[in-house]
Amino acid sequence: MNDSPRIEEINPDTFRGRIPKGADLCVWEKGKPDTALILYGFDEMGLFDAEFSNPVYGFIYDNDSAETVSEPIQYYSNNVQ
Repeated sequence: MNDSPRIEEINPDTFRGRIPKGADLCVWEKGKPDTALILYGFDEMGLFDAEFSNPVYGFIYDNDSAETVSEPIQYYSNNVQ
């Protein structure tokens, strides 16, 4: 089992979906995931950009059994699943 967390970068301008089970939505300095700050929702994206020279958004997974975001689920107001 791999002890280091799995990291998946996302583009905050184009991502549509949700925070996957077993993952934290985070922002970190590009190339330095150990600087990550956990965000409690997508509405916090952009709030901490001034803390980083080159902020990167994505998911940091707790373990190897977490789901992936290969095809994000999209939610629509008239058809919530």
